[in-house]
Amino acid sequence: MDHQIEMLNDSIEYNDAAVCLLDGIYRKGNYNVILDEFVLMPNPANETVQVAYINNELAIQTIKLIDISGRVISSTTLNAPFRSFNLNTKDLSSGLFRVIVVSTTGSMSSKNLVVSH
Repeated sequence: MDHQIEMLNDSIEYNDAAVCLLDGIYRKGNYNVILDEFVLMPNPANETVQVAYINNELAIQTIKLIDISGRVISSTTLNAPFRSFNLNTKDLSSGLFRVIVVSTTGSMSSKNLVVSH
């Protein structure tokens, strides 16, 4: 048995993005936004965490580590562009931190990091 669904008024266009926004659901609408993402490995971290870009064309220029109160714990600007960087976490207290990475192209992304000793 073949079922067909017909709209009463087929001149209406359904806009999925608008419906999602009404419900508070947001999405990254541009693939280029995903290209500046990085990974934190391992997360949760104990002594070190590797910060690495997913996109091979991007390189890290600056890494900032911010605690839960918004205080900048460390800010490291690299002299040469690297795709990955090991961040020392052994002297940090256990807790939640925000890692902000600025690429050599100026794009900025951030992720949460959990430090657990």
